[in-house]
Amino acid sequence: MRNTVIAAVCIALPLLAGCGDDSSTASGSSTAAASTSSVVSTGTAAPTGTVVLPAGDLSQADIATVLAGKGLPPKQSECVARIYVEERISQDGLRRILGADLSGPVDPALVGLSAEDQTRVGVATRRMVQECLF
Repeated sequence: MRNTVIAAVCIALPLLAGCGDDSSTASGSSTAAASTSSVVSTGTAAPTGTVVLPAGDLSQADIATVLAGKGLPPKQSECVARIYVEERISQDGLRRILGADLSGPVDPALVGLSAEDQTRVGVATRRMVQECLF
């Protein structure tokens, strides 16, 4: 149970950490490009440590599979995926989130999310903490 909670927090906290003020976004959009460079489309050989995202629109099942591949337990992966879909985060936003390095704090603005997706991710993250940490 402890590992499950830790894994879920590792997904949620980096997004929460980036939901602060916009003063940190002035330091560069080059980080956004670097954080999304490890995303690989289906059909190509993926180097070790990269996330392989299916071509086309990401389904709830696709999101859950990617999150599980990043170490989140299946129940939490499904919960987080459901919330992302229910909060209507854009396909581009989903790809940026799933392709980001979630090992530390993630600023949604630096990942390259639109203002609308940043708002939606904030709501989704709060819901994740309430609904998915079980």
